[in-house]
Amino acid sequence: MENELKNSYKTAHRPAMKRTSADIHLEFGIGKGKFIRFLFFVVAKALYISAEKLKLSYYQVNILVYFFILPFIYLSVLDAIFGFHYLKAAGIFTTLGFFLGCRDFSSYSDRLFAQSVKFLQYFNRFGLSYESASVWICVVLPGLLLVALLLLK
Repeated sequence: MENELKNSYKTAHRPAMKRTSADIHLEFGIGKGKFIRFLFFVVAKALYISAEKLKLSYYQVNILVYFFILPFIYLSVLDAIFGFHYLKAAGIFTTLGFFLGCRDFSSYSDRLFAQSVKFLQYFNRFGLSYESASVWICVVLPGLLLVALLLLK
């Protein structure tokens, strides 16, 4: 037992230059979902900090980012690809119309966030935890879409 502790300590504290890919894999625990949890935590923490700075709830910021800001970015990139401003303008008018017609954005965002959580929890039946589904669907896929659009530009 003492030798196992010494070996694990040596592996964990091996100088960075001498680390193997197996050591890095164990350190980040990619196979165990630790990297996914880390990425989930980073994104969630960024949303929480944004919510504090904007004096909004976490749910409100989440809805603003994923339902308004990211789509507007995609529309802007598509406008740049096609050389016009129609999609961006449509996005702005739609957003303005929504916020002018929305009586209580706080309760709306609470309901929409709850539905989003249900959607992400649906992927449990395919072996993805809520954290994993969040990272894949809300971070990786939007990132890949943005990269693909930027490459078309």
